[in-house]
Amino acid sequence: MEFQDFSEFYKTISNSELLEILNNSDSYQPIALEAAKRELENRRLTDDDISEAKKVILDNEKRKEERSLARKQIEQKIKLSGDIFIDTINPIQSSPSSVEKKIRIVTIVFSIIFFVALIKNFKYLVDYLNDFNRYPILTTWTIFPFVILPVALITFWKRKTIGWVLFVIYLTFSLVETAIQLVQLISLKNKFSGFEKLFPTPAVTPILLELLFFGGSIYFLCQAEIKDIYSISKQTVAKALVMTSILTFLIYFFI
Repeated sequence: MEFQDFSEFYKTISNSELLEILNNSDSYQPIALEAAKRELENRRLTDDDISEAKKVILDNEKRKEERSLARKQIEQKIKLSGDIFIDTINPIQSSPSSVEKKIRIVTIVFSIIFFVALIKNFKYLVDYLNDFNRYPILTTWTIFPFVILPVALITFWKRKTIGWVLFVIYLTFSLVETAIQLVQLISLKNKFSGFEKLFPTPAVTPILLELLFFGGSIYFLCQAEIKDIYSISKQTVAKALVMTSILTFLIYFFI
């Protein structure tokens, strides 16, 4: 670029930007600096103008430092999360598996389950949400697991009591719903046993495995060492299991 090109460009920038160029002379060509000095002289800035421009520069530098600090904090959090994840799944451990590690594994497993289910059913969920006014109860029933599970996992990871409660509610809801589906499937198979080849029904085994998975997860959360971490009493366990089971059953059949 020629001197005239720099000169024309510098006429369009602010006082603070012009001063910043002169303050960082090592980063610019001599011809660019000469044009900047000439433009600064032509503007005939007062002391107040220069003070205001310097204040803008300081504010910009402060914001840059804050953004840099925020970026470093995010990088540290990501690194820490990665270290925790690697430590959790590392098969070579110098000490026995701790309760803390079990909590991490459960959280990671259900996080993966959530994201896989969300991706798989995303279009299906969007369609339900678009028809919410027509089918409010059915839509709420359908999206309920996709709302409560991420909230439960985040608070459960942070060792919050509400995280344990929400997690158990989700698992109990899923367990009861799966159990109802299993009973209905068995009843359907018995009722139309002669038409199995013409109208094949889903296999029972996958549903039984789901029942075992949800039941085992509830059993894990109800162990004394887990309840102690989340300050869960026997009354809380009973309320979460019984009330969720009853509500799920009633909503499934009567609403």
